[in-house]
Amino acid sequence: MKRRHGDDAVNKLIEAFTPAREEGMVELPLPVYDDKGNIIVRVVDLKYEFVKGGQPVSQCAGEDCRLRIIAEYEVGGERKQLKMEWYLAKKREKRGEATATHYFETAWLTVKNDIEAAVLKALTGRAKRGSVDLLADQLDDLRRFKPLKYAVDRWRRGKPIRQQSSLLSINCPSD
Repeated sequence: MKRRHGDDAVNKLIEAFTPAREEGMVELPLPVYDDKGNIIVRVVDLKYEFVKGGQPVSQCAGEDCRLRIIAEYEVGGERKQLKMEWYLAKKREKRGEATATHYFETAWLTVKNDIEAAVLKALTGRAKRGSVDLLADQLDDLRRFKPLKYAVDRWRRGKPIRQQSSLLSINCPSD
């Protein structure tokens, strides 16, 4: 196409298709259906906030930075919220003489009823009543929504890098 129509035509085509290329971005409001195909609830808004020390902040980074995602949904004309707070869990692994520290993204929440379970399934693909553990795969599912993509990427940029420390100490002569 470049040979036949030139660079300008190719650039215009790329520019036109760029918004459509955003990998399956999902728009709101999102209807949630039951097994029979009836709409039981609509997810109308997704919000986020960064939380440090239990208080919302404009931006944070590191281990104690959390990402709170708030899903607002309508059921029977009434608006309700489902909140999930993502944090970095630390796991230490001993490998021979060294200890490696890994961080992984997780959220733990309590789903009270079938409506909240349906909302969670529509957002992350996991549906269960009671206590639910969410991992990085479900956070990737939340990135499909335009209001959350930027927030998830920004929060992930602030996470600590994997650390490795040796248990051996090196004696340095003092001056």
